[in-house]
Order: sequence, then structure tokens, then C-alpha cells
Amino acid sequence: MRGIAWLLAGCLWCWSVLAPAASPVGPVGPVALVGGTVWTGEGAPIPNGVVIIEGDTLLAVGPMATTPVPEGAQIVSTEGMSVLPGLVDVAVQSWRLGHGDPAKADPILRPLAARVVMPWTLGAQLAAGVTTVREVGSPAATALELRRRVAEKRVPGPRLLVAAPVLERQGHPEADATGRRTVQSITEATAAMRQWLDEGVDAFVVAAPEEWAPEELQALVGLAHGAGRPVWAELRWASGVAPALAAGMDGLLGLGLDTAPDWPPEALAAVQARVAAGQTVWWAPQLAPLATWRRWSGDAEALDSPVVFQALPALLAQDLRASWTPYSTVVAPPYAQLRSQSAGARVRALRAAGARVVAGSAAGQPALPQALALHEEIFALVRDAGLTPEEALRAATVDAAAAVGRSGVLTPGGAADIIAVRGPVLEDVGLLREVAVVFAAGRRMK
Repeated sequence: MRGIAWLLAGCLWCWSVLAPAASPVGPVGPVALVGGTVWTGEGAPIPNGVVIIEGDTLLAVGPMATTPVPEGAQIVSTEGMSVLPGLVDVAVQSWRLGHGDPAKADPILRPLAARVVMPWTLGAQLAAGVTTVREVGSPAATALELRRRVAEKRVPGPRLLVAAPVLERQGHPEADATGRRTVQSITEATAAMRQWLDEGVDAFVVAAPEEWAPEELQALVGLAHGAGRPVWAELRWASGVAPALAAGMDGLLGLGLDTAPDWPPEALAAVQARVAAGQTVWWAPQLAPLATWRRWSGDAEALDSPVVFQALPALLAQDLRASWTPYSTVVAPPYAQLRSQSAGARVRALRAAGARVVAGSAAGQPALPQALALHEEIFALVRDAGLTPEEALRAATVDAAAAVGRSGVLTPGGAADIIAVRGPVLEDVGLLREVAVVFAAGRRMK
């Protein structure tokens, strides 16, 4: 890795000195995507549809027969394609590349994340059709700097939301070094939250709610909600579900480390009670790390896809590939064998209780590169959790957008975050590997 450190340091200098001050400017005047089957995220698909973009906003969506294309508009043919909202990933770590040995790679990648690594990974996510991401477990200062640079169009990337470092009672001793903060008291926790609010974070994540006193969780939620920020729980064990929801947390990440296929009755009862009260329980099960571990333990050919290494320097690509070869050397998720067997049943049970499943891939974890991660999460929602293709796509578009406070529906006046996929993706989510067109905030990225 020492050679990679020197290489990345050189890349950092080149990026800072030679990169343009802004990304290429999008087309002047309206753009019309014409001819594809348009799925707005709601209702039935529109055959032979038209989507018209002006700036970063949608002007019109509808059938070709009744949706006039403005004179002089740039025409983008989407014949034979499915046109749908851009994908949304509610849990990524863009500062990581999915290296098979994080303990080896993280110390080198972390200092270069904002200027080198994250621009590469954000580009990989755009190419995969991901137009909005929320950083969870990334160093706060790094992610906030990237959010600013993306907003200023200095770096092409998805819309970037930043969760504060994960608050936890036990775990990582390095304060904010890897996007986690261990605290000893509620006073320390609230002080950290106020600091992050001043810095401009978009959300908070609290690990292992079962390790906090009820009044502590209520204090954290009250502080965040008072500032207009959501709070999500990162599950460690199923026993954390009831206290998280009782405290008013807005969503849950992961399925915890439990290996049983059944949830404790009090966990599902807590979900049902919240839903009965008219509140949405957002839940990102993060199936991709387990699902890919199970699949790629038998055949890791997907990790050799050229899209995984596109735009990466040869030495870095070589080291990544070596970290996955053989796949048996990759750091496995905890209790992977047992958890992978029960994950699908656990998702089906929480959906039956009324939770709203959304897509959060944990991109950047070992052998889970950004170019593949969200697609793999969607595939697992269909294959393992029993969602229909349309339900899984909704979980990764409209519902995921709503879970992070945005609207993902393709509607006039809405955000121009749009992708086009070759073939009928509402019937076969595997076609997501064929993303042909990407518009993010009205600018064509692919």
C-alpha cells in the first residue's frame, strides 16, 4: 500500500492544480427525453412517454401524444428504455472503495478522501444511476467539504446529504476518525450534536439504542428534531428497535446482529404501534453486505467488472482486485453465514408489521464497491426479501427520497433527477446494470 499512498498523493496534487473549477455546464434551454416507457414512481408506466427538463427542474411529464416538446429543445431518444427517477441510497461510505481489508486501506484512503477518493466513488455512483446519497459513517469534515463542492458544481456527483458521525456508547476509540464518535455521557453526546449542527449536518445516527437510557434517547431526538434534523438508529441487536421507536427516532439502519429468523414480539409491536399512530417507520435493512458475501463466496466474477475500476489509477485498481482475490480473504460481515440465512425472513416480517423498506446499501464496506452496491441491494430486496421489482425500485427511488426529506416522484416542478435503463426494468431489476442515461439536478452525467 505504500506505493498506492505515493500514487494517491500525486493524484491529489494533480486534482488540486489541474482540475477545472467547475463541471461542464449543462445544455442551454430545455431537454426532452422522448420515446421511452416513463415510470414516475407513482401509478402505471407511461408508454411512449416524454420528460422535459429546464435547468434543474422538470417542466412536463406525459405521453408523447399530449406532451408537446418545446421548440428548439435538445432531444434525447429513450426508445427501448425505461425512464424513472434517479436512484437514492440512504447509507453509503463514499470515502471507502470496498477494499477487502479496511484495516490496511483506511489509514491511507482517509486523508485523501475529500479530494481524490470520494470524487471517484461519487462518479461511480452517478454512472450506476444513483443521483442522491446520504453519507453514514463517513468523517464529517470530509463529507461536508464534498457536499459543498458538489453543490458548487466543482465536482460532479449525486446530491449529497451528510449524517453526523455515528454516536455510540461502545466501539471505536478514535473520535470522528472513521465517522463514529464514542461518548461517555449524554452531556458529551449533546455537545457533539450541537457542534455538528453548527457545521451543517443533515441528519444524526445513534448506534445500539438498547445501550442508552430512555431519557437519553429522548434528549437526543428532541435536540435533533428541534433543529429540524432526523435521527436514525443503527441497529446492533433487535432489542434496540422498541427503545428507538419509543424515543421517536425516524428510521432504522440494518437488521442487527441477531441470527434468528424471528423478531422479538416487542420489536414488531413497536413498529405496529408507530404505524397505527399514523407515523412512517423507515427501515433500510442493508442486505447487500450479506447478500454479496453469500453470492460472491461461490463466484466473485462480478467484482472483476470493468465498471468497478473505471477511472481508477492502475495501481489502485490492482490493489483493490488483489484484496478480493481469493474472495475467502475478504473480511466477512459478523455472523455472516447465519445472518444471511435469516435476513430475507426478517425483512418480510418487518414489512408485514408496517415498516416502509428503503434502500441503503452500505456501499464502501469490504468487497462492496460503489459501482455495484445499490444495484445489489435492490437485487437482494427482490431475491431474498420477496419484493416485486416495482416495489424494490420504489424503495430505491420515491420512498428512499422521502426517507431523507426529498421528493423523488417525476412531476412538473420537481427535481430533474432522472435515469434511463435499457429494457423493461420494472419487470427485471437486473437490467439496472444497463443504465444508459443519467441526469442529476438537470445536468446530463451519462
